[in-house]
Amino acid sequence: MDTATGVQTRKVIIQNATNIDWEDITEDNQFIYIGDFGNNQGNRKNLRIYKISKQDYLVNDTLVADTIVFKYSDQINFTPSSFSTNYDAEALISYGDSLYIFTKNWGDFRTNIYPVSKTPGQYSLVKSDSINTQAWITGAVCDSSQKQIILIGYTFNTCFYFKINNWSNRFSDGQLTRKILQPNSSIQIEGIAQIDSSHFFISSEKFQSTVSELHILNCQSPTKVEALKMQKPIIYPNPCFDNLYIKSASNTFLSIYSLDGKLLLQSDKKTIDTQQLPDGIYQIQLKVKDKVYYQKLQIL
Repeated sequence: MDTATGVQTRKVIIQNATNIDWEDITEDNQFIYIGDFGNNQGNRKNLRIYKISKQDYLVNDTLVADTIVFKYSDQINFTPSSFSTNYDAEALISYGDSLYIFTKNWGDFRTNIYPVSKTPGQYSLVKSDSINTQAWITGAVCDSSQKQIILIGYTFNTCFYFKINNWSNRFSDGQLTRKILQPNSSIQIEGIAQIDSSHFFISSEKFQSTVSELHILNCQSPTKVEALKMQKPIIYPNPCFDNLYIKSASNTFLSIYSLDGKLLLQSDKKTIDTQQLPDGIYQIQLKVKDKVYYQKLQIL
């Protein structure tokens, strides 16, 4: 989706996957991982993570995924139990050579942590850690460059942001910062995606009389999340052959990144020569006053 307009720009089909209860998505340099492990009743025996090649994703709109199938080694009771299980999960990160699932413990408001191999296969997961978050954890991102993990979650009437940093062997060894968030709409926050080291997109589901919304969290002032305002400066042409142009009434600052996050070009001009960049797909970040816009750019 275009974060400046909310318009869907692309749809990718995973041909051999079924969405039973997809809950989170994460990535490393080569692959995208989708967690199909939502388990509100605690009775699922078909938990899995789909693994998708980024190389395939960039060129094809229909993909075939590898599958990581797993169960929790400490779960022995699969009797359906509405909103009391500790084997539901909605958060997944990639860190180092492993994936890590953070559970959404309906029973004790903790999050248990299970490491998962990135190699497709069948696994019995052993709990490696647990954190007393005092909330239902619903999303996670790992910023390896800052060595920090951001979690989000909520309770009956409040939603939260958590930051974990300075850990040694286990995530629970680190410093845990817990802040209350104050969205203007739904408190049922469900998804988080990183913009930069201090800013994150957070999505919320429709909850009771409140509406679903996409927010921006500024971790330097983490008690407030602001609804993302869809006001779009025009960046053209796309695909771009030589010069890229920006149409905006305000001053702008453009950054172009490779898809693995490497900064390649920056400019405060509204005409940017892109001929120095090889043909390919890039990520644009455009700052206009206090707003930040993102979109993909193809250079030919």
